Amino acid sequence: MPSLLIKDLPAALHRRLKEAAERHRRSMVKEAVVALERGIEAEPRPLPQPVRPTVPLTQAWLTRAIHSGRA
Repeated sequence: MPSLLIKDLPAALHRRLKEAAERHRRSMVKEAVVALERGIEAEPRPLPQPVRPTVPLTQAWLTRAIHSGRA
């Protein structure tokens, strides 16, 4: 099985990993593997489609909207 050596792990992250491992009754190595799997498997959400205005947004239109309270 391949292995991975992580150097210069920040102390706070090491502490959090150790606490999580204890909470889940796992070794730190197993906890790190679970965290990596969750991070890699997380699919980014697709961006919504851009809003298409129904009228041209001119300076005159924006000024009227601001003065009418619609902006």
